[in-house]
Amino acid sequence: EDPELGELIGKAQWKLGKDGYLLAEETAQRESYVEFTPGIRIDNGYGGSSALVINNLEKQRLELKDIPVILTSFTIQDFTPLLKVFNEFLKTGRKEVVMIARAWTEQAIQDCQTNFQKNSIKVYALNAPYINMQERFKDLVAVTGAKFYDSESSDLSELSIKDFGFASMIQATRYDAKIAGKDDVLTKLRVTTRADELREQVKGSQSDFEKRQLTERIAQLQNGFGTVYVGSPSDMERKRLFDKCEDAVNAVRVAFQEGTAPGAGLAYKLISESLPDTYILKNPLMEPYRQIMSTVPEGFVIEEWVRD
Repeated sequence: EDPELGELIGKAQWKLGKDGYLLAEETAQRESYVEFTPGIRIDNGYGGSSALVINNLEKQRLELKDIPVILTSFTIQDFTPLLKVFNEFLKTGRKEVVMIARAWTEQAIQDCQTNFQKNSIKVYALNAPYINMQERFKDLVAVTGAKFYDSESSDLSELSIKDFGFASMIQATRYDAKIAGKDDVLTKLRVTTRADELREQVKGSQSDFEKRQLTERIAQLQNGFGTVYVGSPSDMERKRLFDKCEDAVNAVRVAFQEGTAPGAGLAYKLISESLPDTYILKNPLMEPYRQIMSTVPEGFVIEEWVRD
């Protein structure tokens, strides 16, 4: 119902490839557009530290470029075990670092706030991936090059500057974050190795759902992701377009991966017509087509481009 938006979605998915991940978001702008981002998306964001880290008020998100990254599954109670490495870090002349951790206590957030106010080290507190956390941390290691400090097998007080990773871009909202690494040979090698590991997991998985999740992660690692920002002059129209866009984004990805069939009940009709009259599903399979045709003008023809 919107040829321009349809063309944006189709071209974006084609550029990302059949396993590429395309997202839909609303934008306050009047026109719709697409942005491509190398890296991965995780299903958690800045959480309780939002008042500290938002630097794009219009979009209510944190936006950072060229910044060190710390990865850990520890819950950060306070900054006591990190003071040594933070002091070393300040001596390098840098003040900003992103830390992705399992969770943050109120005291840890207060420590962040105190440092922001003192113009000391700025720790941007992000929450760890919510689903499949340990495996997603391995994806983040591949993208950023950071050493992962696992709460079950490491000591956070041993963290050193050489364990920091690097992100060329981070965009985080309350509920998700997009993270891109360096565009260099080492990053590409880590990402390729990690993608190969995930392909082996796909081969061994018995769950179709898990296979889809793994395939999406592989695509993100290799191709990054795209975001269709849906804009419109009016809030009501933007909401309507956004709902349509979300459906279309998912449909286009699946169509690219698995193909399409004639829509408007035609596929069922073709199957029904090939069955013997005694077959129990012959009549039910015709019903979607009959229902659709009962609501259209006389002489109506279903065009070839109507697909499921």
